[in-house]
Amino acid sequence: MVLDTGSDVVWLQCAPCKRCYSQTDPVFDPRKSSSFSSLPCSSLLCRHLDSPRCSSKSKTCLYQVSYGDGSFTFDDFSTETLTFRRSKIPKVALGCGHDNEGLFVGAVGEAC
Repeated sequence: MVLDTGSDVVWLQCAPCKRCYSQTDPVFDPRKSSSFSSLPCSSLLCRHLDSPRCSSKSKTCLYQVSYGDGSFTFDDFSTETLTFRRSKIPKVALGCGHDNEGLFVGAVGEAC
């Protein structure tokens, strides 16, 4: 799994992908996770984003991160339980990118 931890939003590519760059590891599928949860637009975490948006259909929070080379990622702002070895960290805020376009230089294939 590839996570961008160098931006103000930690994000990863999520299935189903509208547009995703090629990566070595499988793309995360939030539909297969029992701990994944989209954040409502009214949540404090959503309001702390630099440019929060709200889905008109689901009333859930959307994020966008843009980079200097023109690359960007966009879609659901959510929480998920992350596991590092035997340590579980619940409700980590992260972007679940279904639309990720650009070069993402240095990101492809770097696994956590």
